[in-house]
Amino acid sequence: APSGDPLTQAVQIPPHRDPDVPLLLAALLSPTRERRPSAAQTLAHPAFAAPGQRMRKEALRQAVEVDSRLAQLLGEREEIERERRRLSARERALDEQQAARHRELDRKAQALREEEAKVQIACFSFPPHWSAAAGMQPEAALSLVHVTDRGVRAALQACMEGTGIGEGGRDQRLPGRYSKLVLQEAWRVENPGLMQGYQGAQRRVMALEGKVGASLMKEKIRPELYRSAADLPWELQKSCGEVRLLHG
Repeated sequence: APSGDPLTQAVQIPPHRDPDVPLLLAALLSPTRERRPSAAQTLAHPAFAAPGQRMRKEALRQAVEVDSRLAQLLGEREEIERERRRLSARERALDEQQAARHRELDRKAQALREEEAKVQIACFSFPPHWSAAAGMQPEAALSLVHVTDRGVRAALQACMEGTGIGEGGRDQRLPGRYSKLVLQEAWRVENPGLMQGYQGAQRRVMALEGKVGASLMKEKIRPELYRSAADLPWELQKSCGEVRLLHG
């Protein structure tokens, strides 16, 4: 055939809404005889199928695609569910580890408290002037002891003298005026539990002295009270700022 023969050129098939029609036209217009379909093949081509059959074929194809996509989504969902179960198991394991750690910390804290209590009992010492100090225990009940020692009573009397003490007084309830206070009776409260806590506080204050960057505040005590209180039993721990005060 001449080189200008249009059958030898590429055939431009116009677009069609049925995708099978352009395929059939391209085959029928092929310059190669072997590629052109016969009449029977042409009639059997999908382009000549009934519209309903083509619709069913298209619907079947779409249904297959939907089933494939649905199977893919179900697979992804199963994978997500497996991952969620793995995370849940991991979270439970972490919660159990954390709970076990808290129990261990609580056990150690309890052991430390018990050890601290034992140390406090071991380090605890009763004031030597307390009654039956050698035989008392830290858990003993408190007691009220009548002070009969003349030296202690004289020191207590001296604590109530000097610098205006006994000259009237805002707490006076009886008429008239008085010029001094006279000691009549004295009792000492012996509380082993309270003394144990007090001595523990003393040790903590002495341990902190010089480590917190500030010295202990010095209380201003009347000279007469300071001198008189020095004659009372039990030496003060000046390293932790211990002083004797009167109240009433």
